[in-house]
Amino acid sequence: MMTRKNVLYAPGLRQDYVILNAFREQLKSWGYIFNYIDFIYDEGDFTPQFYNCITDNTSEWWIGISLGASVLYYLYNFAAVKPIRITIINPFSDRKQLSIEKGFDLSNQWNFAPKSAEINVKHIDLVTSVYDKSISMYHGIELLNKAKADTKNVIFVDADHRVSCIKVQKELAKCLHDMGNVRGKINDGYMYCNIYQWKRNIF
Repeated sequence: MMTRKNVLYAPGLRQDYVILNAFREQLKSWGYIFNYIDFIYDEGDFTPQFYNCITDNTSEWWIGISLGASVLYYLYNFAAVKPIRITIINPFSDRKQLSIEKGFDLSNQWNFAPKSAEINVKHIDLVTSVYDKSISMYHGIELLNKAKADTKNVIFVDADHRVSCIKVQKELAKCLHDMGNVRGKINDGYMYCNIYQWKRNIF
């Protein structure tokens, strides 16, 4: 049986759990219980049917960042009990295309394209950083457009790829916890808002 506030979390490349720690701690303070993926990225073959955290899913909300976001999106259909909600933070839609854009070797990494997956989820959030130098914003938009969902949200954050700013992490947690905080207008079927916390000098 699913627990209302159970979250499955997938970190980014190199699986550094320090990234987004303040974000997760904020959600934990509101009663969310985090479970974590039970496999190592790019180790052996990509075998979604054997990842217990997916096949035996009990979490109604999945959250991933970067590679983790793309992995969760792609694995959605392998869950016997699918989450009600998925939040993807700075994902890529096609790893081969990303490798061409960024010039890295894909030979020792899983080669998969989340955009090839047909997912039908009740609620999907795309969180995209406006200062992301690692993955272009269009990758996330591609996934959002491809997904079938009752609710689609786009949240623009004034942040880098890792969402390093603690204030932004906490405000993002608040926004996702209470969707009433998603400000802005409905545009092309999406509800969108901006999270701006950093102050920059303009010369």
